[in-house]
Amino acid sequence: MAMDGYKYHIVRADIKTFYESAPQEKLIEKLEFDSLLSIKSRRILKQVLETYATANGGTDKGIPRGVNVSADLAELYMRDLDEKIKQLEGVCFYARYVDDIIVFFAQPKHLDSQPRLPSVSQVIISFGLEVNEGKTYEVSLSKRPNLE
Repeated sequence: MAMDGYKYHIVRADIKTFYESAPQEKLIEKLEFDSLLSIKSRRILKQVLETYATANGGTDKGIPRGVNVSADLAELYMRDLDEKIKQLEGVCFYARYVDDIIVFFAQPKHLDSQPRLPSVSQVIISFGLEVNEGKTYEVSLSKRPNLE
């Protein structure tokens, strides 16, 4: 990896209180257009979200925890975010587990290094979510001492 002509950056990002802050309006919109769900399934999932909102003072944010479909709702919401991050320039690896994200970027060594964290953060924010600044950082693998 060190001799392949690329500089590498790793961005590790965490979404702040993901389950509590995911915008329900956007999630419901995704449910309505998901062709894999039957009409009955969509109706039930919308009722789950409405019940959660009512139980939490009429909030328009959040995915209920502890419900069998919680993880599925979270994955449905994050599917487009995953694709947006994968489309960022230079992405060579992307992985996410619920609200924890890791992205590897490769950039030709002859180009100036640009921080990649701002572009990842911008995608997260564009989905109505907040970056957990205390758990989000970038590491440049190109700025290590020459050990030869």
